[in-house]
Amino acid sequence: MSLFRRSKPEQRVMSDWRPFGDMPSDSDDSGQGVSEQRALSLSYVYAAIRHIVDHGTTLPLDFTRKDGELRRPISPTPLFRNLQEQGQLEAWLGQAMTSLLIHGNAVGYKFGLDGYGLPTQILWLPRWRYSVDDSVLGAPRWFVNGVPVSPQDIVHIPWITVAGRTLGLSPLEHFATTVSAGLNAQKFGARWFKNGGFPPAVFKNERQVLPEGAAEAAAAKLQRTIDRGRPLVTGADWSFTPVSIPPNQAAFVETQKLTADQVAAIYGVDPTEIGGQPPGSLTYTTDETRQIKRMANIQPYLIRLERAFASIMPSRQFVRFNTDAYIRADIATRYSVYQLGLSMGILNRNTVRANEDLPPIAGGEAYADPSAAPKQQQLPAADQQQDGTRRLSLIHEENA
Repeated sequence: MSLFRRSKPEQRVMSDWRPFGDMPSDSDDSGQGVSEQRALSLSYVYAAIRHIVDHGTTLPLDFTRKDGELRRPISPTPLFRNLQEQGQLEAWLGQAMTSLLIHGNAVGYKFGLDGYGLPTQILWLPRWRYSVDDSVLGAPRWFVNGVPVSPQDIVHIPWITVAGRTLGLSPLEHFATTVSAGLNAQKFGARWFKNGGFPPAVFKNERQVLPEGAAEAAAAKLQRTIDRGRPLVTGADWSFTPVSIPPNQAAFVETQKLTADQVAAIYGVDPTEIGGQPPGSLTYTTDETRQIKRMANIQPYLIRLERAFASIMPSRQFVRFNTDAYIRADIATRYSVYQLGLSMGILNRNTVRANEDLPPIAGGEAYADPSAAPKQQQLPAADQQQDGTRRLSLIHEENA
């Protein structure tokens, strides 16, 4: 009989683990070539991650159960319901997605298992807390802070993996050179502007060497003239030469643009979203087209999360990011689509009203029957020909 009874929910607390120890310093971030902190200080890396996380974590979640060939909406599971009630769902999803984008893996530890062995809480782990031993083929051994843990207690969402390795590839580790080049260009630009860059011009006396005080007075007088927008008049012993930035030292600007394009290629986003150059063939006719392309770019990340979440939910239950909720067409297009959906019997009036943030109405749950729609009466072939001849004659009379 115990097979048909729910066992007592398992409670786990952080004290069940050994102490985690201190967080490694910025210079020792899991042995990676570029630390997490330094990589995120590069504006293009931060912009790419922000772009994906912001548009992914703010999408509504749809929970469904598969009954045969049908998927029926259901209430959220305890894990997601608790996060929603605490107002932590977006932050929780953001931690998973950020870990995936930075380290190539999102690794969580299950807490508070219910009677069916399903987690009611998942804690996402920073990269330096976990490791995997792949020495035994097909049987990876997980460690959290050096302590062995059961793979059943781990939720693992990898990004790109290679044969023989459990953990996904880290983009920061494999593209450390690109990130470092961008950081150096960014640092050079900040230092250049902080130091005032090059002087805007040289105002030189060609006949005598001026003492320091006289030179500063001449420079101040010149600056006041320039600030007032008045013409500059000099004698025979003065020359005025504007200074431009040498091309080889202005290259940091081009380096930053190239870095933005490379970071966009790594994360699969539109370069223009993070400050890069638009490809020559990239055109958006409408805002809706841009939104569709944006959702298509982040879809691979969402699918990975959806499949991982399905593995920690009851059988035949699924969760899906509702990307359609993000794409908002203009009002004329939306109403045309609604009319088509109503006539085909795939939408009802209350569904349409809910999409437009309107309250339901009585009888609005009924669906139209497409087979019951009135059909246009077809005339016999001879009558169709006679009707066509009559219309042509009317047209000729009007033209006459």
